Amino acid sequence: MAISPAFIRLTALLLLCPAFIKAQLPQPVKYHHLFTTGVASGLMGGLYDGFYPIDSLKTKGDFGLGAPDKLDGELLVLNGKVYQTQYTGKTFEVQDHHHLLPFCMVNFFRADKVIHVPDSMNKAAFYHYLDNIMPNMNGMYAIHIKGKFRYIKTRAFPPVDKQPYPQLAGMLNLQHFFEYSNSNGDLVGYRLPAYMDNTNISGYHFHYLSGQKDAGGHIVDLITSNVTIEISPLNSYTIAVPDNPAFNRFDFKKDRQEDIKSVERGTAAPVQTAAITSSKTVNDSIIARYNRNDFDGIYDLGNEWFRINISKDYCISRFKENKAVSGDILSSELTDDFGSVKHFKWRGRNQNSDFELRVEDGQMKLFDFGNLVLQETDSLKEVPSDNPLNTQLDSIVHKQALIYMSDKRAAGLSIGIYKDGKQQIYNYGLANKKTNALPDSNTIYQVGSVAKTFVGILLAKAVTDGKMQLNDDIRKYLKGSFPNLQYQGHAIQLVNLATHTGGFNRFNLINFPEGFDNWSSHQQNEFFYSYPISRYMQDWHSLKLDTLPGTNYSYSLGGIMLLRMALENVYTKPLDALVRGYFGNTLGMRHTKLNLEAADILHLAIPYNAKGEEMEPMLKSTGSIFTVKSTPADMLRYVAANVQEKDLAILLSHKPNYGDVRWFALGLTWMMTDTWDKGLRIFHSGHDAGYNALCTMYPHSSLGMVILSNEDERQEYLFDLEKKIFQSLQIR
Repeated sequence: MAISPAFIRLTALLLLCPAFIKAQLPQPVKYHHLFTTGVASGLMGGLYDGFYPIDSLKTKGDFGLGAPDKLDGELLVLNGKVYQTQYTGKTFEVQDHHHLLPFCMVNFFRADKVIHVPDSMNKAAFYHYLDNIMPNMNGMYAIHIKGKFRYIKTRAFPPVDKQPYPQLAGMLNLQHFFEYSNSNGDLVGYRLPAYMDNTNISGYHFHYLSGQKDAGGHIVDLITSNVTIEISPLNSYTIAVPDNPAFNRFDFKKDRQEDIKSVERGTAAPVQTAAITSSKTVNDSIIARYNRNDFDGIYDLGNEWFRINISKDYCISRFKENKAVSGDILSSELTDDFGSVKHFKWRGRNQNSDFELRVEDGQMKLFDFGNLVLQETDSLKEVPSDNPLNTQLDSIVHKQALIYMSDKRAAGLSIGIYKDGKQQIYNYGLANKKTNALPDSNTIYQVGSVAKTFVGILLAKAVTDGKMQLNDDIRKYLKGSFPNLQYQGHAIQLVNLATHTGGFNRFNLINFPEGFDNWSSHQQNEFFYSYPISRYMQDWHSLKLDTLPGTNYSYSLGGIMLLRMALENVYTKPLDALVRGYFGNTLGMRHTKLNLEAADILHLAIPYNAKGEEMEPMLKSTGSIFTVKSTPADMLRYVAANVQEKDLAILLSHKPNYGDVRWFALGLTWMMTDTWDKGLRIFHSGHDAGYNALCTMYPHSSLGMVILSNEDERQEYLFDLEKKIFQSLQIR
């Protein structure tokens, strides 16, 4: 058939038309843009019917995650291919390009930052690490993590077939879990800010795909082994929504945040009767084996996660140590139900114990022993307090504080809590038994070794000021020659001292007289006051290192004293002036100091020994030892600043420099460990003669606590007190 001239002219015009030309040319890829189909809160509420085709989705991005039609498992998009993991665990590439999706988020991925992380970290520690490398908490980030994982736990939901569909949180008991050890694969996910809640899911959200493309699902738990992180910041987003009767009449006003949290962590809301029954059954089984000394049998009650992460020797030693104190267990009762965590009071033949137990699928996942439990000789009684008992937080603190104060050794107690930007201080007992004075926000306590964290942050400040480097030789900042402060040519670095890995196994360099520990507090203070700095420097010259610096952890006041001298030389100011200047001016800690003045004595909490007798406080610091004095109000400001991590020096001091955060690690003097499901816990405790202190921070939970007391014993009880308050707050 002949082609007419008119048709030729029309074709030529079309080919020259800009719109026609644009439509035929490949469109430029739009990076840093997030495209979402569907609304997250709608998915939580049962909007499972797909409406957006996969072939259209691929034009919006080559990387992402979502949910399949009718909720048949989990979806992942990687390198432009779409993979589905069904609730059976079957994983495959979706070939049906007309498959409709109810919810999915995608972007074209291009890494702006690539970081290799060879260290092993669990989920909470890993998320904290990601936070540090993505400091804009209100930014949107697409995150690709590839490599080897020591442990992966995923889940997938079964499909729905009958309307009305149940809400997603109501299907948690139907989800299937899958666990993989030493697997290679990819995590595809996002960290989205709080302002995107409801339309999307804020926080971290990852899906997994194995290297063989035969396993996957929504991430519930993980432990990295050797991974590479690729980060693509996003700066805009759009949403495509369905136009159907179910969506049009859906109630988006309902708050589904708790449902979203439950679905993301893969566990239902706490306090289930079945869960309590299961925990009691496991608790009873443990006690039966405990009483017949079958400690191997106790270990066998652990689930797979427990056996991967808890060594048999550690488990057995902990139960044997407690058995040596408690004797056989005569009975037990549930004392605290914190959802996934239960606390039982074990009544022992010799002594009672607090037994903490976490059960998953009818098996032990975690356990611990604590001291915060009523003994048979104790009784709960009301004590002086300013707790108003108006709020739930007031009641939580009061319950645990009364148990602590029931002990005959108790004197005064101050508890400061920072939560979600708000601060509250509670005081109990007596700061001064002679005047019956209740502690208050301005009562002065000695904070013991918590003072080491002040040195750690000042070191971090010197680094951010460009005055020091963490890998500097300590001798660079000391006056005189110290050829002994090295081991086989390896010098002690500043970071070694801040992590107690200086290469020497001595807490203090001072050579104390025989019987020093039995001296009165007055005699001990006089010894320190009269100990000349020249003699202290001789002690340092006589020190011999016994191992390579940075290798072995050995807690040392001496190492912190070296850092103190280095900081004083760098800034040409005494430590008291540095503390008052930096923490006083930056954080508003106006009553925190090393040396007390006459007016301060009126506000001092009197220290007491185990018999309730007065001890002598150390009012001033010397060249050979220092103590920091502070108030509950000042220390709560300190805790708040460490939770917020806005100050660069504070943030640097929180970076792990030694150890494994799954169990125990150190930043710049700060200790840190993982809470397994509530984020990284950063802490330090302290003891001075007649005083105990504890600071803990949970940046992920926007929570921190400081606990101060004026008694000489029971330092470890503060940990138990803090833990129970923390666990109680997590389920409310």
